[in-house]
Amino acid sequence: MNNKYQAVIFDMDGVVIDTKPGIEAFWQRWANHKGFTISEKIMDEYIHGCPVWLTIEKVFPMLIDSELESLMHEIHETEANLSYHLINGIHDVLVKLSDNNIPVGLVTSGYLKKVSKVFEELVLTSFFHQVVTADMVKQGKPHPEPFLLAAEKLGVKPADCVVFEDSISGITGAAKAGMYPIGINKQSMQPVLKSVGARYVVPDFTVIDFVNSNASRHISIHKSNVLAF
Repeated sequence: MNNKYQAVIFDMDGVVIDTKPGIEAFWQRWANHKGFTISEKIMDEYIHGCPVWLTIEKVFPMLIDSELESLMHEIHETEANLSYHLINGIHDVLVKLSDNNIPVGLVTSGYLKKVSKVFEELVLTSFFHQVVTADMVKQGKPHPEPFLLAAEKLGVKPADCVVFEDSISGITGAAKAGMYPIGINKQSMQPVLKSVGARYVVPDFTVIDFVNSNASRHISIHKSNVLAF
């Protein structure tokens, strides 16, 4: 295990912003149009944290070209009209990372247009030094490519990065990249996220803190000092 880290990478949906209910409702609506319901297991494996092309490949392979055009149009319309809200505790963590000059990146399966809207609406631009979106990589999560690109853009080694992710695909990709993944999700997801590489799983950032003391700089989880910077 690495004893000291240099950068922190965040996913966006479900980690920085709380969009899970809206995302699930959107895809369930499309599934209902096609006569089926998406299970919680499929939602966790192939929708949360996954690029759109993977969701379509795994869950909606029956869609014809005209339906795919309608789907993509509806995705962009939905994202353009959503109102975004921060995950509990994330703002305080971002402020402390910024105050301590820790390089911070964003790796998302969303597109740059959505990231720009979220950053503008929630005034987040100054907190993130580098961003990797779905349109910047050939292979999205769970492939490690987005995380490796983020490390390269941040100018650090993958092994020196801590990653906060909420999804199976995100934790898998970060672990494959050789990073230190921490899950942000409900308790029932703890076993599966740990099985694909999460070191910890916590419900939100209210139990996470970045501490700068005379002795050390570290991330604290449940008030235990676990990751040094």
